[in-house]
Amino acid sequence: MKTVPLAVLSTSINCVGRLLGAAALIFSLNAIATPIPTYKVIDLGFTGTALNNRGQVAGYSSEGAVLRDRNGTIRYLGSGQAVDVNEFGQVLGDDNGHAWIWDSVFGRRDFAFGGATALNDRGQFVGYVSADHPGIPADPFLESEGYFWDPIFGLTPTPDRAAHQALAPLDINNHATIVGHNGAGEGPAFVMENGVVTKLDVAEVLDLPPGFSRSLRATAINERGEIAGFGGSDDVTLPNGLECVEGTEGGECTPAILWGPDLTPQLLGVFGPAFAISDRGQVVGRSFLESCIGGCPALFNGAFLWDRSFGALDINTLIRPNDPLREIHFGIAAQINNSGMIIADPTFGPGIRNTGGRYLLIRVREPGTAVMLGLALVVLGFFHRVANLRDTLGLARRSGTSR
Repeated sequence: MKTVPLAVLSTSINCVGRLLGAAALIFSLNAIATPIPTYKVIDLGFTGTALNNRGQVAGYSSEGAVLRDRNGTIRYLGSGQAVDVNEFGQVLGDDNGHAWIWDSVFGRRDFAFGGATALNDRGQFVGYVSADHPGIPADPFLESEGYFWDPIFGLTPTPDRAAHQALAPLDINNHATIVGHNGAGEGPAFVMENGVVTKLDVAEVLDLPPGFSRSLRATAINERGEIAGFGGSDDVTLPNGLECVEGTEGGECTPAILWGPDLTPQLLGVFGPAFAISDRGQVVGRSFLESCIGGCPALFNGAFLWDRSFGALDINTLIRPNDPLREIHFGIAAQINNSGMIIADPTFGPGIRNTGGRYLLIRVREPGTAVMLGLALVVLGFFHRVANLRDTLGLARRSGTSR
């Protein structure tokens, strides 16, 4: 019987050790990729309506439009309210039904047309405008309609003229893909890409009542083309068996919905509107427990955070226990960025897109995560050092034998 040389066996063991160490590291990284977060609470001192990935918050106070930098510096941008802020710190605002844009180079520029709702990183924005505006082709069936504004091409209306329906745009991403709903509030949600309007549906896919699709809202879209929204009817039973009737505090049967890039819908497991989605696919909104029949112990009343890895969670359970503002019960989560920062508020304000909050929730990096990663690296490094030492000793032994 052939025997395996000790050097070969040692090398094999070393390789296996390194592979196991690498596998342990990969497993650890995968396990901590999307942990359930913990948050600390900051009182903004104003109502925040928008949040970018740099941590800047735009909104409004009694003194007008506001922009807060991540370091806490506050800038006042004039009358009206800020409704969105992009990654370059450019702010979109609305002043009594008139859009404006502010940036640190050119300051504030006011426009003569209608209100604004959303801005992308290319400086393009969407909103509402009167149907008799000079730049809008006349349509006797419409009083107002949505528009798209581009820094080069200017104002373009976004109606569904074949049906004489005004489309109300609520968000736009960097691909100039627009989402929203019928301006009269009676039609389905839509997504518009390259001028082509596609109506979003859920009834047939999710086996819901046909009337459900007529009251859909698409409220936000991320850079991956995922769309957050909600929809409902007087009463509905979801595929998971949860039954809903019209509730209190506006808590109608409005299950939160996520459409994938291919426009396939899925329910997020809460009754209530979804307001925002990050590029990581995390969704925030408002959950109405009152709408659910039979107690629904898995549901809750208040702001929610949804993630593919852990589903929908009550944000109120995610605040760190020792936070000075721990006793606040957040009723709504209005915005979220890619770092998981959230704008939240105890009350549910009016409006769909421009609902905001007085508080900023900042994710606390748990020490346990860093410790796990550090231990994995230490273990892998230990295997590597032992393997190198063993190779060195083996080489010295073979060199002495050869003499």
